[in-house]
Amino acid sequence: MAAVLSVALADAWRTLMRHRLRSALCLLSLLFGTSLIIVIVSVVEGAGASVRAQVRSMGDHVITVLPGAMWVGGVRGRPLGPDRLTMGDVLGLRQEVPALTEVCGIRQIPAHVVRGHLNWPTFVIGISSGCLAVRQWPVEIGEPIDPAEWSGGAAIALLGRTTAEALAENAEDLIGQTVLIRGIPFNVRGILAAKGDDLDGDDQDNVAMIPFAAATARLAKSRVADAVDWIVVSRQEDVPAPEVMAEMRAVLRERHGLVDAMPDTFTMGTQSELEAVQRRVYGTVTWLMISLGGLSLVVGGIGVMNMLLVSVRERTREIGIRMAVGATRRQIIIGFLLEALLLGLVGGALGIAVGGAGAWLVPSFLGWPVRLSLWAVIAGAGGALAAGLIFGLYPACQAARLNPIDALRYE
Repeated sequence: MAAVLSVALADAWRTLMRHRLRSALCLLSLLFGTSLIIVIVSVVEGAGASVRAQVRSMGDHVITVLPGAMWVGGVRGRPLGPDRLTMGDVLGLRQEVPALTEVCGIRQIPAHVVRGHLNWPTFVIGISSGCLAVRQWPVEIGEPIDPAEWSGGAAIALLGRTTAEALAENAEDLIGQTVLIRGIPFNVRGILAAKGDDLDGDDQDNVAMIPFAAATARLAKSRVADAVDWIVVSRQEDVPAPEVMAEMRAVLRERHGLVDAMPDTFTMGTQSELEAVQRRVYGTVTWLMISLGGLSLVVGGIGVMNMLLVSVRERTREIGIRMAVGATRRQIIIGFLLEALLLGLVGGALGIAVGGAGAWLVPSFLGWPVRLSLWAVIAGAGGALAAGLIFGLYPACQAARLNPIDALRYE
């Protein structure tokens, strides 16, 4: 059986080589479909992994509280009103919800940081003492700010990596130096570890962190001095998020004077909700892109079918001779299916090579994150094989149904 199969494969290969241009065009379509699946899935997988890393960079077991906004499926929607969160809410949550390990109030102020002749636009973020712990954001160079300085509103700052590199060639040179923020001098105490981009693509390292009291007293122009833009908390690992959020909601509703059926003037969202949305979005995109690659393989399969149909017509007398000397219908079908299989194998192999090269080149030229996955390679190569075999079956059956006498008479 092995010897017969070997002879049949060799014969199928010789047949394909007799029509090299025709075979090459079929291979090109299969190659394109396979490589398209591999590249697209690798890009989507890489983007998904990048977003998951960004979500994790927000900190473990994190719950975010936003003023007057709603979350739909984990995504922040339009504001519902002018409702505010304050440092009083931060202190209330810290005192009345024991399951919270850290509570952080954040105030964001766009400003320029100036050092000498260098002027850099950034976000100045006033934070309370627990924020860096919640965000798992360590000080990489220099020293952290001690609790007394946080509460006292000292004019000191921690710079993000991007901001530091914009103000000095060597970030270490900034430690102990003075920078101006809206014309007010701040002493640089340390440089934060790099975080990368957030979910919106904004650079998280383009920041200057200062004590919340310093931000409200020295920089903020709001009438509500203790207003915060949002609150971020971290919870104990052994306490479920819904239970913690229920306690937080009760505390905030009481503080905001909400009774009975009055709607919340704040919204809470968890890290897991963001991850769930991300999985759904990238899962949908992945299958959509695979469908487009599959469509390319269908086009390639149609090309294989057309090529074999032409081959059946050209080799009608040959098929008649084979049947006359004892070839069965099954052997005729196997012969043509082997030709389709060879096209699928070679097209899939070339598609893997081209797709792998494309996935390797995407980060270099476009800067997109890419993660080449084994299942994408298997899906691409398997699709090429399936397209060859499925679309090769009809021409093979057409050849096997020929009448030997009519085939021998065919001119």
